[in-house]
Amino acid sequence: MKNKKVKITNASTAQDASKQNAGKWIAKIFIDSCVCYTVAVFIISLIVSLFDSGMVIFVTDFVWLYAFALLIGIANLILRYKPFALWLRVVLHSLTIYSGFAVYIAIVKQNDASSVALLSIPFAVAYAIIMLIVLAVNSLIKKNNRENKSEYKSVYSNVNNR
Repeated sequence: MKNKKVKITNASTAQDASKQNAGKWIAKIFIDSCVCYTVAVFIISLIVSLFDSGMVIFVTDFVWLYAFALLIGIANLILRYKPFALWLRVVLHSLTIYSGFAVYIAIVKQNDASSVALLSIPFAVAYAIIMLIVLAVNSLIKKNNRENKSEYKSVYSNVNNR
C-alpha cells in the first residue's frame, strides 16, 4: 500500500511541477508580448507625433498589434527552448514571426499578395540583422562565462589553521 501512495504522491508532484512550468511559460509569453507592445506603441506614437503625417490609427490596429506581440512572445519562447538545436529554434522563430507579419499585413491591412511580398523583403532584412546581433551577443556572453568560470574555493577552508 505504501508503494501506491508514493506513486500517487509522485504523480501529483509531477503534475504540480508541470503546472508550475506552464505558468512560467505563460508568464514569459505575456512579459515578452507586453514589452514588445509597449515598444511598438511608443515607436508608433513617436512617428505620428514627430512627422505629423496625418496618419490615422484605429483602436483595432492596437488590438491586432497586441495579437502580433503575443505571437512574438510565443516565438521568443520557441527561441529559448533548449532541447531543440539552435538552427531549428532560429528557423521556427523566424517562420513564426514572418507568418504573423504576413497575416497582419494581408488580412488586417487588407493588402494583396504583391504588397505582402514587397513589404516582407525589408522585414526579412531587418529580422536577419537583429537576429545576427542577438546571436552574436549571446555567443560572446556564453564565451565570457565559460572563460571566467573557475572552481569554487571556500574562503573558510583554512579557518582552523589560524
